[in-house]
Amino acid sequence: MKKIAFITLAISLTFTYGCTNSSATKAKNTLNSSNKTTLITKKKNTDNKTSEPMPQAQPNNTNPAPNNKSSVTNPFFFNSGTSNITYSGDFRFGDPEKKNVQLHINKIAILKNGDLYDLKLDPIYGASSDRLDLGFLYVQGDKIYKITPTNDNLNMLKTSDKLPADSLIVCQDTEIKDTLKEDEKGIHSSLKVDGNTREFNTYNNRVDTGYYEYITFEKNKGITYFKSGYGAERDQLELKLVTN
Repeated sequence: MKKIAFITLAISLTFTYGCTNSSATKAKNTLNSSNKTTLITKKKNTDNKTSEPMPQAQPNNTNPAPNNKSSVTNPFFFNSGTSNITYSGDFRFGDPEKKNVQLHINKIAILKNGDLYDLKLDPIYGASSDRLDLGFLYVQGDKIYKITPTNDNLNMLKTSDKLPADSLIVCQDTEIKDTLKEDEKGIHSSLKVDGNTREFNTYNNRVDTGYYEYITFEKNKGITYFKSGYGAERDQLELKLVTN
């Protein structure tokens, strides 16, 4: 009887151990399978991340600012960077008027052999815009040209760098003699050199109301005197540099 009970107990323990071991093995296999799946998933994610295209550097489409600073300097023109300057003015556009005004110095082109400026005065009562525009000055290292301020002249200078036919040298180190006799009718023009001063004169005496213009340049100062108008002081303006 004891023998039978012992055998029965042995069989029961063997069955129980076998079930337990089978469950543990199954659990272990399940865990290993889960871990393997996790590792595969991570590897896929990693592979996907690696395979994504790297961000590309964007091209720089911003062009550098043009260099508007010219290397041309002329000691008889205004100092580099000067944009306006004060003059004592005497104006005769109707009733005579005296007052200080600003002359605006606008660089409008950098050309092959120099810089082109347009000189404009502040508004003056009774004066047309044409009279307040003192003209184009083409400034080179050794010369300054006076050019009539028209679009055609501007385009000619910009496209071909050729001087318009009516251009006049108003400042240089060599004097220019008037090609006409003093009492001869026509357009007179001359340039006087006196130390640190250059005096340009032009006038038209074909008619009594002809145009005249005088410009004085001084070394390291620029234009110190300007006068223009028509016969009998009609539409006359006179400018004297205000110095501190």
